[in-house]
Amino acid sequence: MADESRWNRIEFEAGSGSADGNPPQDVIELEVEAVTESADAVVPVEPAEPEVELEGEIAVGHADAPVIELEVEQVGEPAVDDAAKTKAQTKAEAKAQAKAEAKARKEEAARAEAKAKAEAKAKAEAAAKSKAKADAGDQRRGGVGKRLLRAFVGIILLALLGGYAYGVHYYSGHFLPKTQLDGADLSNLSIDEAAQALDAQEALFRVTVQGEGLDIIIKPEDIGRTVDSSGIVASAHELTVNEWRWPLDRWSAHDLDSNLVATYDPQMLERFLSDEVQAANAQAKAPRDAYVIYSPTAQRFEVVNESYGNTIDQARVIAKVEEALITEQNTVEITSDDLLVPKHSADDEAIMAACDKANGYLAGKLVIAIDGKDRYTVDAKDIAPFVVIDDDLQVSLDTAALRNWAVKMESALNSVGKERVYTRPDGKVVTVSGGTYGWRTRSVGLADRIVNVAEKGKQERVNVPSTQSAYTFTGVGGMDWGRYVDVDLSTQHAVYYDVDGKVLWESGIVSGKPATPTPTGVYILTDKQSPATLKGFNSTTTVNYWMPFAGSAVGLNDSATQSSFGGTAYKDGFGTRGSIDLPPDKARELFELINVGEAVVVHW
Repeated sequence: MADESRWNRIEFEAGSGSADGNPPQDVIELEVEAVTESADAVVPVEPAEPEVELEGEIAVGHADAPVIELEVEQVGEPAVDDAAKTKAQTKAEAKAQAKAEAKARKEEAARAEAKAKAEAKAKAEAAAKSKAKADAGDQRRGGVGKRLLRAFVGIILLALLGGYAYGVHYYSGHFLPKTQLDGADLSNLSIDEAAQALDAQEALFRVTVQGEGLDIIIKPEDIGRTVDSSGIVASAHELTVNEWRWPLDRWSAHDLDSNLVATYDPQMLERFLSDEVQAANAQAKAPRDAYVIYSPTAQRFEVVNESYGNTIDQARVIAKVEEALITEQNTVEITSDDLLVPKHSADDEAIMAACDKANGYLAGKLVIAIDGKDRYTVDAKDIAPFVVIDDDLQVSLDTAALRNWAVKMESALNSVGKERVYTRPDGKVVTVSGGTYGWRTRSVGLADRIVNVAEKGKQERVNVPSTQSAYTFTGVGGMDWGRYVDVDLSTQHAVYYDVDGKVLWESGIVSGKPATPTPTGVYILTDKQSPATLKGFNSTTTVNYWMPFAGSAVGLNDSATQSSFGGTAYKDGFGTRGSIDLPPDKARELFELINVGEAVVVHW
C-alpha cells in the first residue's frame, strides 16, 4: 500500500463565558493526518480546496454549558470531483446554519444567565437591607430587654435577700417546720407557744402497763411527774435551731424528744405499782423452790421439785416502768419473763449437797431396851425434826433442841401421870394426864446418849431398868397401853377396845356428879370383885361387879338404882360420888372380858 498522508489542522473554539455575556473563543488546533490507502481498499479523498475551515458546536449537559466550536482547516489541495464539491458545500452551509443557531442559543443563554444573576443580586441586596433593618430593630429591642432582665433579677435578688433576712429574724425566736417534741407539733411556734403546747401534751401523758393480769394506766399525778416546759423548749431551740440555715433546714424533720427531761417521785411510783401488783397477785399462785424434806415412808431426806406459779415480780415491773419513763415509751408489756421464778431447782448442786448432808445425820440410831427387852429405837424419824436446812441451804443439827427432846424422852420412860395424846379408833383426838398407868424407870443418862448418836451417826443400844412397866413404849407422850376401857365423860359413854382398835364392849354410863366428879387420867385396873361391898362416908353398898381403878373408892360397877344411862343424868341429880355406874348386864359383860392390870382411860 502506497503511503501518502497529509496533516489537516482542526481548530476547536470553546466558549467559557464572560462577564459581558459574550463567550470567549478558544481555538484548539489539531493536526489530522489524512491517510490514503490503496485503491483496492480505500478511495483517496482529496480536499476540494487547499484549505477549508469548518466550524461546529457541541452542547454539553444544558444550555449554560460551554459551546465548543470546531474549525477544521484542510491543508493541501486534494483532488475532488464536482459532486463531492457540491456535497461539501451543502454540508458547509448546513454547518454554518447550525453554527448560527448555536450561537443564537448561546447568546440567549448568556442573556438569561445575566438576567438571573441580576435578579439574584437584587434579591441579595434586598435581603441584606432587610437583615440590617432587622438587626437594628433587634439591637434596639435587645438593649431594652437586657435592662428589664437586669432590673427583674435585681428585684428577685432583693426579694430573696429580704425573705432570707426575715427568716433569720423569724426563726431566731420560732421553731422550724416539721418540728415535734414529746408528740407536740412545734412547727413555726414561738418559744412561749411551744412551752404551752408541751404543757398541753404533758397533760395527756399516759403509760399503759399490761400483761399477766395487770392492766394499769399511769398518769402524771400518780407518780409526781413534772416537766419544765419553758426551760426545755428554750434549750431545745438554742441547741437545734440555726436561724442562718433556715432555708436548708426547714425542709427536714426535727425530732426533739432527746431534749425532753421529765422528773418523777420514785417512792410514789413504787407505792402506786406495789398496790397494783399486790392486787393482781392476790389470786396468783406463788412459785416454790425445790426443797429438801424428810419422807417418813423412805425414812430419809428427799428433794421435792420446784414449781412455777403466776405471781408477778414487783421489782421487774417497777424496773420496766422506770425504763419506759426514761425512754419516753408509752406502753410496757408484762410477760411470763416478769413472773417470780423458783430460786432453786431440783438439780441444783446446792440442793443435792444439802440433801446428802441432812441424810448423814440420820445414820445415828439408839435402841432403848427396858428390862432387857427392846422397847423403842431412836432413829431417823426422831432425829430428822432437829436437822435444820436454812434458806441458804446450810445444814446443821439443832443439838440444843434435840437435847430438850431427849430429856423428855428420858422422862417419858417415867410415863405415869404424864400427859398423853392419842387418837381414838373412832377418830377423836384425846389429851389426858394423871393416873397410875405407865412406866417407872431409873436414869441412865439417856439424853446424852441420844445426842451423841445423832451427831456422830453412831448406832448403840441401851438398857433401862424399870420399877413399873407398861404394855409398850411409843415415845414421848405416846399411848403406852394395850387393851383399855375408854371412858368419855363428855358423852357419858364407855368403850372397851382391843389392841388393834376393835370394839369389844360398850355401854352408856353415869359418872360422878359435878360436886364429886370422876377423876381423869390413865389408870391401872387394880382388881375385880364379884360381889363386893362398897363403903361410903355414911353408908355401904353391895354390888355384883366391882372393878376399881382409882384407889379403892372409884371404879366400874353395876347399878340397879339408875333408871337410865348416858345423856345428862350425871348432872341432873343422878351422878355418883366418882365411880362409874353401868347397867347390870353390861357390868357383867365387861367383868368377864377385862383383866386386872389393863388400862382405864378417863377423859372429857
